[in-house]
Amino acid sequence: MAGVATNGLGNATFNATTLGAFAVGEGITATATDTAGNTSELSACVLATGPAPQITDIDPEGVVAGTSDTLVTVTGTNFLPSTDLLWNDIEQPTTYVNPTTLQLTATAGLIGNSSGGADIRVKDEDSQIGFEIYRSSSDIDCDGTADAEDALELMNVLAGYDSNVPCQYDANKSGGQENLADVIHILREIADLDEPLKSDIVPV
Repeated sequence: MAGVATNGLGNATFNATTLGAFAVGEGITATATDTAGNTSELSACVLATGPAPQITDIDPEGVVAGTSDTLVTVTGTNFLPSTDLLWNDIEQPTTYVNPTTLQLTATAGLIGNSSGGADIRVKDEDSQIGFEIYRSSSDIDCDGTADAEDALELMNVLAGYDSNVPCQYDANKSGGQENLADVIHILREIADLDEPLKSDIVPV
């Protein structure tokens, strides 16, 4: 490159076209050599940039409250091996699959602490997508958690001691009249023997 002049401090600004492509995140430096063969110090390092990563979809789109650890696959564009995902702004261990696929594990703890749902976002970027947390059909009293109180409440209903359940009866989603099978399902769900079922009532 010819005709580059420096200022009194020996600094110069110029544009140049590289001879090859650089990977996103790769460092680029430059030196200058005068007509006498004297070479300058290396310039400050500049990182090659590229299109920002974007999230377009997730699978699954949500889970029922009380669900055990769930693998969430995030699809999109421009993902890098260094791309990390946030769950409600908290960084999570992220698995890079390829430039269009990332994965994270929504642990039972994350699900349990995310009443109403969560936002999954690319770290340091605006791209995000919503992850739903659905109410369990075993949440008879609609307090956001399926527990022994729900089983007891339904048994009281079946025994005729209580005729007013706030939300729902059909814990096992059979579509029929409430019965002992619904109580059994609640107890099995609490014991982690059955996976929670999505309620027809609004999300938690």
